[in-house]
Amino acid sequence: MPEGSLTEVQITIGNAKNGLVIPISALLEDYGSYSVIVQVSGESFERRPVKIGKRNGRNVEVLSGLETGEMVVTQGAYQVKMASMSGSTPAHGHEH
Repeated sequence: MPEGSLTEVQITIGNAKNGLVIPISALLEDYGSYSVIVQVSGESFERRPVKIGKRNGRNVEVLSGLETGEMVVTQGAYQVKMASMSGSTPAHGHEH
């Protein structure tokens, strides 16, 4: 690396433990409370409150509110939230 250049570094401190981790982009925040959008089935989604733990800048630990294997919206969660609040559901389940 050239002298004076910058690089991103992560330093791990402490003991590793197994846990549930999702991208920070999946989090929705409302006044300090966090939630995620979970795919229930097909094109059905629900907003689920979660309790978060440690963060590393890209990912966040989920302490409760989510189970291993559940499908979480990681990109566009805000748009899914806004679409669910609009109250309009397409007649056949999706739009073209």
